[in-house]
Amino acid sequence: MSKIFSLVFTGISGSGKTTLAKRVVETLDNLGVYAEFIDGDEFRKDIGNLFGYTKEERMKNNRVVRTVAKYLVKNGVNVIFTLVAPYEEMRKAMREDLKQTYIEVYAKCSPQTCAKRDVKGYYKQQSEGLLQNLNGADDAYEIPQNSEIIVDTERYSVEKCAEQIVAYLRANDYIEYKYITENNLENRQDYMYSKYGGDDFLKAYFLTREKFISKNIRGESFKISREEEGGETNVGLIALLKELKSGNWTEKIKHELDFFVKAFEVRKKIYDDYEIGTVRPALDSGYARIENYILLSGCAYYGYSISGILKYLNAMLKLDDTLLSISDRMNDEEKNNLAILLKLETKLIKIERERR
Repeated sequence: MSKIFSLVFTGISGSGKTTLAKRVVETLDNLGVYAEFIDGDEFRKDIGNLFGYTKEERMKNNRVVRTVAKYLVKNGVNVIFTLVAPYEEMRKAMREDLKQTYIEVYAKCSPQTCAKRDVKGYYKQQSEGLLQNLNGADDAYEIPQNSEIIVDTERYSVEKCAEQIVAYLRANDYIEYKYITENNLENRQDYMYSKYGGDDFLKAYFLTREKFISKNIRGESFKISREEEGGETNVGLIALLKELKSGNWTEKIKHELDFFVKAFEVRKKIYDDYEIGTVRPALDSGYARIENYILLSGCAYYGYSISGILKYLNAMLKLDDTLLSISDRMNDEEKNNLAILLKLETKLIKIERERR
């Protein structure tokens, strides 16, 4: 089981805390990891702007925020919140209250750059005398001395900084992978992540799960007949893929693709019935060869791209789901081909979402 975390973003206004925190929330959501997000400015509004911006009032406001966070983590909820948290004393109090769940992220950015960004207009208001006690301008911001993570938001993109944070969570066992089967896929998952696609791979991996297919793709069920199993050959799939890549979409080609897709569904159902939760095709039986699964997934990709028929997108997702479950049997070329297919999935799913 993964550990609970409270990820605290600190930094002066304009350092990119909120934008970065939202990107991390989105990335974790794609990985199946839920975290409650609390934005410091929004939190102040939600409690009726009870506190001002003197040091004493900031300390009181911070106490309320960390109390809420403390109860959330106590009940097993991950928390991500953004605060200026300008004083080391304040950050020390948060660390003591949130104990081992506390992870401090310092969004490092110079006051000059933050003033140029001035996302919320605070620096302009301060310069015009309309705002006082702005940390990094006319009030102090004590540079954090004990942050677990330091992200340089002045030099690096939001994506790069988010990757750094997620990598820390992964390396320190705060992220539990969501597996397709009940098998222990940890080693092959880590291997595929590091070698074949990084976060693109993980995003595609999450999207291929049956839960996503059933809840997010418009309903289009397969009518499976066991009698249609068999007759598939490597030569036939190569020829079909060549036709589809050329953009050919005749009734004959459609019928042939439908046959292969249905045959795969039959085989998957047989194996699922035999060994619940996993698909382990015999490598010496023609249709079950890994190469043929990859070829058929490619055919499904081109079939959907040409026709827009959802069952081919659905088929591609299920095919790649199967390929992931046997990825430990693949050579490097097969793994590279799988990584390519997974990236294509994300493109197709984006297209489908935009259509709806």
